[in-house]
Amino acid sequence: MRAKVLRHLFTHLPDVIPNAKAMDELKNDVPKLAEHRLFVTKENFAVFGESTRRGVVTQNCYESMVTAKIEIPEWFRNPDGEYVTLGKL
Repeated sequence: MRAKVLRHLFTHLPDVIPNAKAMDELKNDVPKLAEHRLFVTKENFAVFGESTRRGVVTQNCYESMVTAKIEIPEWFRNPDGEYVTLGKL
């Protein structure tokens, strides 16, 4: 997503947002500018994974960190066993 689109979104959200889930609905209330329109392709070029769910590391994030040899903090070493991804190649 382009920086100007994100900047527009965040400057039009309320100052207080109770939680991340609420932001999912609030984003729909922000007027979209015609010059910010984005176009998509028929095929995905990327797959994204959620790193946490309700404060617990997801299995896909944990495995990615292990594969990349990223040091994992002790409090982050108990994945929830779930794979949470957005998109398919």
